[in-house]
Amino acid sequence: MGDTINILADSLDELAEAIESTNSNGHTFIEKHGWNQPAINAKELQSLVLEFRRKVDECQNSINENVDNEVIQEAARRFDLIRQQSIPQINSNPVPIILSIQTTIGYYTTIMIPQYPWEIDDGKYLPTKIRNRLRSIQADINDIAPKKERLKEQILLISEATESAENIPTSLQDLREAQEEIKKINKRCVELLAEVTEKTNQVEKKHETVCNCEEKTNAIVEKCEEAYMITTTKGLAAAFDQRATELMRSMRWWVGGLVCSLATAVIIGKNRFDTLQPILDAPNPSWGTVWMHVILSIIGVGAPIWLAWLSTKQIGQRFKVAEDYAFKASTAKAYEGYRKEAVNLDKDFYSRLFNAALTRLEEAPLRLIETAVHGSPMQEFIDSKGFKNLLDKGSEFTNSIKASIDKASSSLENFTKKPKDGSE
Repeated sequence: MGDTINILADSLDELAEAIESTNSNGHTFIEKHGWNQPAINAKELQSLVLEFRRKVDECQNSINENVDNEVIQEAARRFDLIRQQSIPQINSNPVPIILSIQTTIGYYTTIMIPQYPWEIDDGKYLPTKIRNRLRSIQADINDIAPKKERLKEQILLISEATESAENIPTSLQDLREAQEEIKKINKRCVELLAEVTEKTNQVEKKHETVCNCEEKTNAIVEKCEEAYMITTTKGLAAAFDQRATELMRSMRWWVGGLVCSLATAVIIGKNRFDTLQPILDAPNPSWGTVWMHVILSIIGVGAPIWLAWLSTKQIGQRFKVAEDYAFKASTAKAYEGYRKEAVNLDKDFYSRLFNAALTRLEEAPLRLIETAVHGSPMQEFIDSKGFKNLLDKGSEFTNSIKASIDKASSSLENFTKKPKDGSE
């Protein structure tokens, strides 16, 4: 109940603070609002609330028995309602609000606060006989008080002894039943011990079997790993072999294209030569007709030569890539055999073997394919180093001829000047 009393006290404090905050400046309500108002001010109205709070604090241990926590909580709620809804209107119409506060305080004072409390501060108000009787009882209490703890111990000891004496027959019967139960439990424990011993022996046998199986399993796992490595190596070698074989097969088509293009070029060239020969054998050949036939011959032979050039490029690149795949396949096939020997010989040798094999297998076949892509034989010829060197040498030759001409010109000028000087 203490917590709910504190809630009610807090609600009353908040109500008192709200009344104080109305700012009446000490003037009574009759002075502020007229003859029909009560002759008290806000401070005095606040004192009514604080007086009720004081009574609640003093009697919180002796509140009427029919008052429970719900009633006190409801009182706090109602005082909160007065504070929230009524106090803000007190300056406009104070009479109903003052009556509401007085009525609520009076109601809860009646039901909560005892009208005749048993606690009397001054004993002189008691009758003489009662006062003397109380003094005698107080003296007896003061005489017993120092021995209180010892009396409690003795009373407790007597109570325990009495209870034990009353329960002796029952205790004996309980002991007999407990003894029988212990015998049964002991028998069951012996049986369980035998079962546990038997199970332990079985577990030990199973453990030995599992250990043996573990050794066999480890051996099988090692063989599986070795077989997996061999399978991987063989699969890798087979993949390289297959790729090399496919490239070699594809070269056949390009070789056939090369042969056909060369044969076509020969046939076209022979045909154009047979056509051009009678014109050249004529006494006065028409050079316009000759050059026209030459141009037609170049155009006719150009396409087969272009195809022959393309076939030659494809054959060369595919041959390089096929040889690279074949070498990788050979490396993959030989690695497994070398690996077994390397493990037995030296770890460094095994590491070097692995690095060498991995380096070979990591090399991309695209490294063998030319990075520069030429669209025609003429473009490749112009982009070649030999043509560039020829251009460089041609420019040097031109410069040397120009220097020789300049030197000859200067010599000629000097020669022409000498006779003139002699005549003079």
